[in-house]
Parts: sequence; structure tokens; C-alpha cells
Amino acid sequence: MADKVTTELNLHLNTPVSSKIVRFKLHKTGIRGRVAIFEQLVTYKNAENRRAWCNADINGTLEEWQCLVWSDESPFILFLTT
Repeated sequence: MADKVTTELNLHLNTPVSSKIVRFKLHKTGIRGRVAIFEQLVTYKNAENRRAWCNADINGTLEEWQCLVWSDESPFILFLTT
């Protein structure tokens, strides 16, 4: 990100600046680049395996079902504070 900003900035300045200085100034104002993380989708085979596991345990006892943890939450951090 800083390299693109530096290139564009140097087109309009009489004295060029380095990408290191641009990166430092951007960080100082709280602007940081983020990289998207690829999350694997559930494949057909994995979905079939999950379904088979659920069907095998569908007749479990109440005590067995009470030991399960149900969650559909995905943890993520928007801003890392230091």
C-alpha cells in the first residue's frame, strides 16, 4: 500500500520521499494495510462426512447431547491495539 501511495505522491512533489517515510506517517495516523485471509469452504466430501457423523450420533442419550458445544461464531479482529 505504501509503495503505491509513495509512487503517486512523488509524481506531485518536487522532492521525492521514500516509502519507509510514507509507511511511518501512515502508521502514525492509524492507517495500516490488511491482507485478506482465505478461509477454506466446506467441500462436498466434508459436508457428507459431517452429515454421516451427525446421523450416527442422532440417537445418543441426553447426557451425551448435553456434553456438546454448539457454536456458529467465527472469531476475528478488526483493529489490533498496541
